[in-house]
Amino acid sequence: MKKIKVVLILAMALVMAFSLVPSQAHASYDYPKKGIVKSEYAGNVAIEDVYLNRAEAEKLAKKLEKGSTKREDTVAFFASLLPGAGPYIGYTYMASGWKQKDDAKKIRKILKTKSNKGIHIYDTHAIGRAAATGGSTTEHSISVWNGKRSTIKSGWKTWASTKKYLRVTKTKIWN
Repeated sequence: MKKIKVVLILAMALVMAFSLVPSQAHASYDYPKKGIVKSEYAGNVAIEDVYLNRAEAEKLAKKLEKGSTKREDTVAFFASLLPGAGPYIGYTYMASGWKQKDDAKKIRKILKTKSNKGIHIYDTHAIGRAAATGGSTTEHSISVWNGKRSTIKSGWKTWASTKKYLRVTKTKIWN
């Protein structure tokens, strides 16, 4: 009986000793690589929040700096020759390439400051009836993120009384 008590006490002491040592896993848990939150507001607006640490933001900026590919530019050129909607289609292709390069510049500007831990990309667009009637606009912004797991949430700003219409559909965090 006495041996069992001694073994239990030693086992508990061993468990407590390991639980008091700070681990690096805890640090990576607090500061994840990236996170994504998808949500909807009142069934009319889709919201996507992407959070990236410095390394992941650098990768994205490098990818966006290329802008549109030669294939996309060729398609845009030939599409612009079509009568009617051709010029509109061509311009839309070119504008998407310009937007990508502009986003890369914004990311690089944020990452110039060494104290910034990462970036937050916020996108909204109309869905459902709002998209069909043109009742809502799109919004796109890139801002500084402090890198903490606790701040990964929907960036939709609303009053407390209308918070009930915000529905988070997906949250995923990568360490």
